[in-house]
Amino acid sequence: MQRQTEAELTQMRELIADKLGEDQLVNVKNKEKNVALFNEVVRIGQELDRQSGQLQSLILSVEGKFQAVDTRLSKSEQDASNAERTGNTLNGMLASVTEKTETRLNQLEGNVELIVVS
Repeated sequence: MQRQTEAELTQMRELIADKLGEDQLVNVKNKEKNVALFNEVVRIGQELDRQSGQLQSLILSVEGKFQAVDTRLSKSEQDASNAERTGNTLNGMLASVTEKTETRLNQLEGNVELIVVS
């Protein structure tokens, strides 16, 4: 009986040793997985920072282009307004010259009629 108890005890010690060895392997694998996951999180964080910087740069570039387009649009509107005012001024001058020309032409016709009648 004592031998059987010793055999059972030895068997239990071996089972416990095997279980401890398996637990240690599981712990080592879990630590390796944790390290791999941590490294992946770090890599993703760095990539996110890099892409965030690129996005910020692109946003600034687009904002600059929008400002340039807005400036060009304002200049074009101002040029169109100036051209309209210039056109209105030239039309006024042309109307004045036309009116003076018609007045002189009428006077000339009147003088020609007087000469012909005389």
